[in-house]
Amino acid sequence: MPATPTYALPYPASTDPADVPADVKKLADRIEVVVGPGTANGQIPVWDNAAKKWVAAARELAYAQIVANVSLTGSGQGNATTIVTAPAVTFDGATPVYVDFFAPLFEATVVAVLVLFEDGVALGNIAELKPSAASNIQVPAYVRRKITPTAAAHTYSIRGYVGGGTAQIAAGNGGAGFLPAFIRIERA
Repeated sequence: MPATPTYALPYPASTDPADVPADVKKLADRIEVVVGPGTANGQIPVWDNAAKKWVAAARELAYAQIVANVSLTGSGQGNATTIVTAPAVTFDGATPVYVDFFAPLFEATVVAVLVLFEDGVALGNIAELKPSAASNIQVPAYVRRKITPTAAAHTYSIRGYVGGGTAQIAAGNGGAGFLPAFIRIERA
């Protein structure tokens, strides 16, 4: 029985004896091999060009967390304090991703800014706190940015700076205290 060149899907030749149930079964079996089964609910199939088949892939590409408070001491983007850095991820240049950051507490007595960085270069401010005069503002922080990285390995981080005064990201181990703060990269 001949097969297609890319996926090796079988099909009957004009000289093969007619056996529709057997031919459909051979085709169905091959499709299951080509598509590949997932290993968990919610997985997104990703094309494996070397194997010429779809494979189950995790949605999350990178994750890093901190369990201790970080005081923001930098005074601008150029010397912003690193809060958390995700492990490097290699991208294909076509797949959009989300970069998420969460902190159970973002606290400031002055203007405080969180910045998304790619490979040490600021992509832009992702969050900003502006307390009123002589006050202290405390809020949880959850920010998300959708981007399509270029085809290369990239490292993303969240950094912060203040306009004088004090600001911090609070994080902990959970239990009676704060949960960890984290950065996560996932397929969009």
